[in-house]
Amino acid sequence: MTDVILESGTAISGEKIGKLVEEIIKKFANEKLNVSEAKIVLEETKGRIEEFSKVTVTNF
Repeated sequence: MTDVILESGTAISGEKIGKLVEEIIKKFANEKLNVSEAKIVLEETKGRIEEFSKVTVTNF
């Protein structure tokens, strides 16, 4: 995976993304989740992450 530039201008490396994805998939496998269950967990995680977002002032 390639590096990703975020809206804030910072970047996350493709290598870091790949490692995190691998860890998440291994965790799902260890928990013996099927695809549907894994998707539910990911959607719930996505929603919870958004709860921690900050609203900041930016120049448009």
